[in-house]
Amino acid sequence: MFDPVLYEHEMTQLLQQAVERLRAEYPRLVIYSLSIWTDAPAMTSAVSIDTKNNSEARIARLRAFAAEQQTRAAAAHEPELARLWARPIARNTNPAEFVLREYVTIEHRAFDSRWAAEDHWQELAPALERVRDLARELFRGVLLHPEAQVAVNSPNDWYDAPVALY
Repeated sequence: MFDPVLYEHEMTQLLQQAVERLRAEYPRLVIYSLSIWTDAPAMTSAVSIDTKNNSEARIARLRAFAAEQQTRAAAAHEPELARLWARPIARNTNPAEFVLREYVTIEHRAFDSRWAAEDHWQELAPALERVRDLARELFRGVLLHPEAQVAVNSPNDWYDAPVALY
Protein backbone atom coordinates (compact mmCIF):
# COMPACT_ATOMS: atom_id res chain seq x y z
CA MET A 1 0.00 0.00 0.00
CA PHE A 2 1.18 3.53 -0.84
CA ASP A 3 -0.59 6.68 0.27
CA PRO A 4 0.81 9.49 -1.90
CA VAL A 5 -1.03 12.20 0.04
CA LEU A 6 0.44 11.04 3.34
CA TYR A 7 3.86 10.62 1.71
CA GLU A 8 3.86 14.22 0.49
CA HIS A 9 2.70 15.40 3.91
CA GLU A 10 5.54 13.48 5.60
CA MET A 11 8.05 14.81 3.09
CA THR A 12 6.80 18.37 3.57
CA GLN A 13 7.40 17.97 7.31
CA LEU A 14 10.86 16.56 6.58
CA LEU A 15 11.81 19.50 4.35
CA GLN A 16 10.41 22.07 6.79
CA GLN A 17 12.36 20.48 9.63
CA ALA A 18 15.54 20.60 7.53
CA VAL A 19 15.06 24.32 6.80
CA GLU A 20 14.33 25.12 10.45
CA ARG A 21 17.33 23.15 11.74
CA LEU A 22 19.59 24.67 9.10
CA ARG A 23 18.56 28.20 10.08
CA ALA A 24 19.11 27.45 13.78
CA GLU A 25 22.28 25.34 13.60
CA TYR A 26 24.07 26.57 10.46
CA PRO A 27 22.75 30.03 9.61
CA ARG A 28 25.83 30.84 7.48
CA LEU A 29 26.02 27.55 5.59
CA VAL A 30 25.62 28.07 1.85
CA ILE A 31 23.90 25.14 0.16
CA TYR A 32 25.56 23.86 -3.00
CA SER A 33 23.78 20.50 -3.32
CA LEU A 34 20.60 19.26 -1.70
CA SER A 35 19.76 15.57 -1.86
CA ILE A 36 16.36 14.14 -1.05
CA TRP A 37 16.06 10.38 -1.11
CA THR A 38 13.60 7.72 -0.13
CA ASP A 39 14.70 4.17 0.62
CA ALA A 40 11.37 2.37 0.22
CA PRO A 41 12.51 -1.03 1.56
CA ALA A 42 13.79 0.74 4.71
CA MET A 43 10.63 2.92 4.75
CA THR A 44 12.89 5.95 5.35
CA SER A 45 13.65 9.26 3.67
CA ALA A 46 16.44 11.75 4.28
CA VAL A 47 17.69 15.18 3.34
CA SER A 48 21.44 15.63 2.89
CA ILE A 49 23.21 18.94 2.27
CA ASP A 50 26.57 19.69 0.70
CA THR A 51 28.73 22.79 0.38
CA LYS A 52 30.86 23.89 -2.55
CA ASN A 53 34.06 23.46 -0.52
CA ASN A 54 33.22 19.90 0.51
CA SER A 55 32.16 19.03 -3.02
CA GLU A 56 35.40 20.39 -4.48
CA ALA A 57 37.50 18.47 -1.94
CA ARG A 58 35.64 15.22 -2.72
CA ILE A 59 35.88 15.61 -6.48
CA ALA A 60 39.60 16.42 -6.26
CA ARG A 61 40.13 13.01 -4.65
CA LEU A 62 37.82 11.34 -7.18
CA ARG A 63 39.65 12.95 -10.09
CA ALA A 64 43.01 11.76 -8.75
CA PHE A 65 41.66 8.22 -8.33
CA ALA A 66 40.06 8.30 -11.79
CA ALA A 67 43.32 9.46 -13.36
CA GLU A 68 45.16 6.51 -11.77
CA GLN A 69 42.51 4.08 -12.98
CA GLN A 70 42.55 5.58 -16.46
CA THR A 71 46.32 5.14 -16.65
CA ARG A 72 46.05 1.52 -15.50
CA ALA A 73 43.28 0.76 -17.99
CA ALA A 74 45.27 2.31 -20.84
CA ALA A 75 48.37 0.33 -19.84
CA ALA A 76 46.26 -2.84 -19.78
CA HIS A 77 45.05 -2.05 -23.32
CA GLU A 78 41.47 -1.55 -22.18
CA PRO A 79 40.49 1.60 -24.10
CA GLU A 80 36.77 1.39 -23.26
CA LEU A 81 37.50 1.23 -19.54
CA ALA A 82 40.04 4.06 -19.92
CA ARG A 83 37.34 6.19 -21.60
CA LEU A 84 34.96 5.54 -18.72
CA TRP A 85 37.56 6.76 -16.22
CA ALA A 86 38.16 9.86 -18.36
CA ARG A 87 34.61 11.16 -17.89
CA PRO A 88 34.51 14.60 -16.27
CA ILE A 89 33.59 14.84 -12.60
CA ALA A 90 32.00 18.19 -11.87
CA ARG A 91 30.23 17.78 -8.54
CA ASN A 92 30.06 15.46 -5.56
CA THR A 93 26.84 13.54 -6.20
CA ASN A 94 27.17 11.02 -3.40
CA PRO A 95 24.84 12.04 -0.56
CA ALA A 96 26.76 9.72 1.78
CA GLU A 97 29.73 12.07 1.38
CA PHE A 98 27.83 15.34 1.82
CA VAL A 99 28.93 17.59 4.65
CA LEU A 100 25.52 17.16 6.34
CA ARG A 101 24.79 13.54 5.55
CA GLU A 102 21.26 12.41 6.45
CA TYR A 103 20.78 15.76 8.17
CA VAL A 104 17.09 15.08 8.71
CA THR A 105 15.39 11.71 8.37
CA ILE A 106 11.88 10.34 8.64
CA GLU A 107 10.37 6.89 9.00
CA HIS A 108 7.33 6.60 6.77
CA ARG A 109 3.80 5.61 7.57
CA ALA A 110 2.81 6.33 3.95
CA PHE A 111 3.71 2.85 2.80
CA ASP A 112 4.26 -0.57 4.22
CA SER A 113 7.00 -3.11 3.69
CA ARG A 114 4.92 -5.18 1.26
CA TRP A 115 4.53 -2.21 -1.08
CA ALA A 116 8.20 -1.28 -0.69
CA ALA A 117 9.27 -4.80 -1.64
CA GLU A 118 7.44 -4.54 -4.96
CA ASP A 119 8.47 -2.50 -7.96
CA HIS A 120 7.58 0.78 -6.31
CA TRP A 121 9.31 3.23 -8.66
CA GLN A 122 6.31 3.78 -10.91
CA GLU A 123 4.52 5.46 -8.00
CA LEU A 124 7.49 6.76 -6.03
CA ALA A 125 9.34 8.54 -8.86
CA PRO A 126 6.59 11.09 -9.62
CA ALA A 127 6.04 11.65 -5.88
CA LEU A 128 9.76 12.40 -5.44
CA GLU A 129 9.66 14.84 -8.35
CA ARG A 130 6.83 16.73 -6.62
CA VAL A 131 8.87 16.74 -3.41
CA ARG A 132 11.88 18.07 -5.34
CA ASP A 133 9.72 20.93 -6.65
CA LEU A 134 8.46 21.66 -3.14
CA ALA A 135 12.05 21.81 -1.87
CA ARG A 136 12.77 24.54 -4.41
CA GLU A 137 10.08 26.65 -2.72
CA LEU A 138 10.91 25.85 0.89
CA PHE A 139 14.67 26.37 0.60
CA ARG A 140 14.39 29.84 -0.97
CA GLY A 141 14.78 31.40 2.47
CA VAL A 142 18.24 29.95 3.19
CA LEU A 143 21.65 30.78 1.75
CA LEU A 144 22.11 29.21 -1.68
CA HIS A 145 25.20 29.03 -3.87
CA PRO A 146 24.57 30.48 -7.35
CA GLU A 147 24.94 26.95 -8.75
CA ALA A 148 22.83 25.28 -6.03
CA GLN A 149 20.83 22.28 -7.12
CA VAL A 150 18.45 19.75 -5.67
CA ALA A 151 18.21 16.12 -6.74
CA VAL A 152 16.22 13.05 -5.74
CA ASN A 153 17.00 9.38 -5.93
CA SER A 154 15.80 7.03 -8.64
CA PRO A 155 16.28 3.38 -9.54
CA ASN A 156 19.50 4.51 -11.27
CA ASP A 157 21.22 6.67 -8.66
CA TRP A 158 20.96 8.22 -5.20
CA TYR A 159 21.39 11.71 -6.72
CA ASP A 160 19.41 11.88 -9.94
CA ALA A 161 17.43 14.42 -11.98
CA PRO A 162 19.09 17.53 -10.47
CA VAL A 163 17.49 20.92 -11.04
CA ALA A 164 18.49 24.42 -10.01
CA LEU A 165 17.47 25.11 -6.42
CA TYR A 166 16.30 28.62 -7.29
